[in-house]
Amino acid sequence: MNLIVSTRIEDRHLRFEVQGQWRYNDALNLAYQVKAAAMREDVDDVLIDLRRLTRSPHAHGKFLVCDRLRRALPPSMRVALLAPVEMVDLEARQDPLQAKVVLFASERAALMWLGGIHAAIKNPSVLRAEGQAAGKET
Repeated sequence: MNLIVSTRIEDRHLRFEVQGQWRYNDALNLAYQVKAAAMREDVDDVLIDLRRLTRSPHAHGKFLVCDRLRRALPPSMRVALLAPVEMVDLEARQDPLQAKVVLFASERAALMWLGGIHAAIKNPSVLRAEGQAAGKET
């Protein structure tokens, strides 16, 4: 994975800020990183911000991040995904046996969905780098 993923615990959820060049298999790798961090912190609500990603020249089509998150995460998890609509899969299928993943255009709406209006105006805490690989999925 050639991404920089920063995480922080916010009021009632875990936040991931992802930047770098998106490549094939990054969605699955990110999903497992989210799962591990959420289990470590015992959190079921997650916000993932993909707005700083760029597409690798070798990546074509949409990122299958919604599908990979639904499959990798437990059904108790709720994921608010911030990303440009044209970059991610938008299949509306919601299986009760999979995590709930919802795409949002604005951070405020995502935070309101996750934890209420108070979460949308809270000051962010300090970012902690989770990983940086050396080394897009559709």
